[in-house]
Amino acid sequence: MYSKDKATLISCPAGKTDNISIPEGVVSISSGAFKQGKLSSVTIPKTVTSIGEGAFDGCENLTTMTCLNTTPPTIVGDWAFYWELLYNGTLYVPDNSVDTYRDSSGWNGFSNIREISTSAINDIMVNTDSQTNGSHTMTVYDLAGRKLPNGSLSQLPKGIYIVKTGSKTTKVVIK
Repeated sequence: MYSKDKATLISCPAGKTDNISIPEGVVSISSGAFKQGKLSSVTIPKTVTSIGEGAFDGCENLTTMTCLNTTPPTIVGDWAFYWELLYNGTLYVPDNSVDTYRDSSGWNGFSNIREISTSAINDIMVNTDSQTNGSHTMTVYDLAGRKLPNGSLSQLPKGIYIVKTGSKTTKVVIK
């Protein structure tokens, strides 16, 4: 349940058990919002800037938390997370944010903080010349995000391009 403007998560639906991804646009999580919840994983979007006291109190099944904000959200009050999550769970944070979370009040209780890559680039390919991959058509973008006209990759000048083929996105270096 959310506030009328959808900026505050007031409470997690009772009975929700697996994973939850809080929607982008939510700015705060209320005190006790997930209290006694049965979730195993929570993803907090980069828009969340504050988490209320005891928001995850009693969440015995919660073993994984991902926070996509490079700046740790402020913990309102003394604590927000169930001790089991802090000591035995894993907190995933964006690239180069581990030290910031380790030094931040409320987040520094996590024993296991790991970095996740926020890049959508899966692979790097060099000098490829195919315009199709199986039944998927390639779409080529420059680094500014502009879609380039279809044609052979070998016709492009030297540089770095983003190539989308089906659901896979790769960085291509033309030498």
